Amino acid sequence: MLVGALAAARDVPALGWVVASTAAGQASIGWSNDYLDRDRDAAAGRTEKPLVSGPMSPGLVLVAALVTAPLSVALSLPVGVPEAGVMLAGLGSAWTYNLGLKATALSWVPYALSFGLVPVYVWRAADDVPPAWLVVGGALLGVAAHLVNVLADLETDRAASIRGLPHRLGPRRSLLLACVLLAAVLSLLLVFGGPVDEGRLGAAALAAGLVIGVAWAGLRARPRLGFRLTIAAASAIVLLVALSPDALRS
Repeated sequence: MLVGALAAARDVPALGWVVASTAAGQASIGWSNDYLDRDRDAAAGRTEKPLVSGPMSPGLVLVAALVTAPLSVALSLPVGVPEAGVMLAGLGSAWTYNLGLKATALSWVPYALSFGLVPVYVWRAADDVPPAWLVVGGALLGVAAHLVNVLADLETDRAASIRGLPHRLGPRRSLLLACVLLAAVLSLLLVFGGPVDEGRLGAAALAAGLVIGVAWAGLRARPRLGFRLTIAAASAIVLLVALSPDALRS
């Protein structure tokens, strides 16, 4: 959804292909994660996972993940060959996380790379190149999402010998760092995105309020709420990008 919003803001001619390829890639990443974590999810009682309580078989989920991975790249080809290469890089990065990098101190790297490549993919689809600060902002947003995303599962992850960056930092320091990173993304947009008018100021205020909400949720030990607020903050940041003339003009 966020990629589609960015593509629409950039008036990407191949908007449908961008959305379809991204959706296929996200499906592949999600299904591969469900397959690889199926035993750990079952042990933790994660009944919301399809392979824990649902009718889907592990083999079917694996096949779906393996089919949608090349499909996402194929759907990127009508956008352009370089764009398909960017999609492949982002997808491969996310798969390395699922395949084991999430258990190491470098767990943040795939998030930084995949999120940082989002503006590259969208801007390239519009025959343009994003400003470097926007790519950096995307990478920072990805790391923040990673830090907050795993907070609800820290204890079960530790029991499974998963020691990613958030597990090493602990919940409070992970939350603090995530809020700092989100604030840094906002700062980049306000400094480099163009003149601050009422629309941009309102979007920035909304994003800032949501970041404060993320901190509150963490301090109240409500990690799942914190993750949802992080997604909402990311949406507000995308809105701010759409309202930033210097970002769109590159």
